[in-house]
Amino acid sequence: MQQIQDLMTRAHALRLQGQDLEAIELYKESIRLQPTAEAYNSLGISLSSLKRYEEAAQENLNAIYLDDSYWLAYNDLAFNLFKLDRIAEAVIWYEKAINRVPDELSHIVNSNLGEAFELKKSWMEAMNCYVEALTNNPKYEPALEGVIRMSGYLN
Repeated sequence: MQQIQDLMTRAHALRLQGQDLEAIELYKESIRLQPTAEAYNSLGISLSSLKRYEEAAQENLNAIYLDDSYWLAYNDLAFNLFKLDRIAEAVIWYEKAINRVPDELSHIVNSNLGEAFELKKSWMEAMNCYVEALTNNPKYEPALEGVIRMSGYLN
C-alpha cells in the first residue's frame, strides 16, 4: 500500500534528522494501518533515541511477535535491555540475533554481545565475541577496540 510506504519513508527521514517525536507519530499511524515488524522496530528505535528504553523494548518485542526472523528487532531489543542494565537478558537476545543475522552483518551483533559480556566481566567470552566479529569484518572499529580492552584484562 503506497500510503504506508510513504508514511514509513517520511518517518525514517524525520528520525534521521533527529525529529523522533514526529517520527513516532508516523510510525504509529503506519502500524495502525498495517502492522509490520519494520514499523514496530523503527518505532522502538525512535523511542530508544529519546531514552525511553522500556517502551522501545516493548516495540521491539512487538516486531518479533510479528516476524520472528527479523534479526534487527532482536539486536535492538538487546540494546534496550542493555541500556536498562538488564545485561543477562540482553545477552540472551543478542545470542538470538546472532542466530538470525545475515553473515555479512554478524560482526555488529557479535561486537554488541562482546560489550554485554564485558559489562558482566566475562572477559574471555567478550574477547571471543570481538574476535568473531573481526573474523567477519577485520576493520570493524568497535570490535578492534574491544580486543584491545580485553587484552588488557586477560594479560
